[in-house]
Amino acid sequence: MAFTSPQRPVPIAMLPSLSDSVYQVAWAPDGATLATGSRNGRTAFWDTTSWNERLALSQPTGIMFCLAFSPDSQKIATASHDKLSRVWSAASGNPQFESPGPGRHVEFSPDGAQLTTTRTKKAYLWNLASGQLIFEMAGHTSTVDFAIFSPDGQQIATTSGKIGFLWSVATGEQVASLQDCRGSIHDVAYSPSGEWIAAACHDSVLRIWDTRNGVLKHELHHEDHAFSLSFSPDGSRIASSSFDKTVRIWDTITGDCVLILEHPDKMGSVAISPKGDIVIANELAYPNNSAWVWELSSGRLLAVLPHAHTTSDVIFSPDGRLAAIGCHDDFTYIWDMFQFDGSLNGYP
Repeated sequence: MAFTSPQRPVPIAMLPSLSDSVYQVAWAPDGATLATGSRNGRTAFWDTTSWNERLALSQPTGIMFCLAFSPDSQKIATASHDKLSRVWSAASGNPQFESPGPGRHVEFSPDGAQLTTTRTKKAYLWNLASGQLIFEMAGHTSTVDFAIFSPDGQQIATTSGKIGFLWSVATGEQVASLQDCRGSIHDVAYSPSGEWIAAACHDSVLRIWDTRNGVLKHELHHEDHAFSLSFSPDGSRIASSSFDKTVRIWDTITGDCVLILEHPDKMGSVAISPKGDIVIANELAYPNNSAWVWELSSGRLLAVLPHAHTTSDVIFSPDGRLAAIGCHDDFTYIWDMFQFDGSLNGYP
């Protein structure tokens, strides 16, 4: 669907990062806290009612690659360039766990008892109560970029270059490999049911595999690098962004492309809201710095969200009412989805 003249709203808050680009943003599952991570390693915690900074981590941690809250919102894990992955108290900022790095990814298990970390060509699973290593995931031929849990916590997917592996949490054994990519994997996610896993690849293809056996289900084609992906909450749709200046919406079951959302420049991170009604994607090519917002069901362009510099991470609040977008102008922008389209259902 071609773009038209949209609304251009203003952010409800702009959170300063103290003179460095915002690389990562993470919303606590309870919605009460937003964390921002900057290039200089500073991680700040913001009260989402007042938008005041309530805490910053006690020491710089190098370029921030990943931020992740625990399911109970009480802890936050960081992966950074200073050769350590850490877990901190989200209330006090005190460190509670660390593992050698440098790592590109950290993630809590769905029950919060375990943590994945990465280090060069390996990924690791840790018991957070004891601090002990449960097992390592080896066999990658290049740097491990992701180590993500399935929704039920029974499986871990790791990616490295053009290949991915699926691991049993119960045994530590590799149960399948994700083959067929002819370009490096830039993003990966499980479907909400855990039945499928999808990867956005630099060979312009979005691939979906069966998580039981690694069998390829779909190859969904863009015309340039596939950059990012996001499943709808019910798993029926998947959005993918690309350097071909489109966001495409696919039927997960049939593999049909149901919408093409056109754009004047390369697209970066993409996210579907927790309510499944909105999709946001940001521009990658400076000086084009906007994030574009569409209605998922129709492809109607709702708004263009202006920023003063290149944007990075894009996330929704747990209730889908707000969106946070990190920016290289040293701010995180907070946007109210209701302000530009109150006709969307389900917002308070």
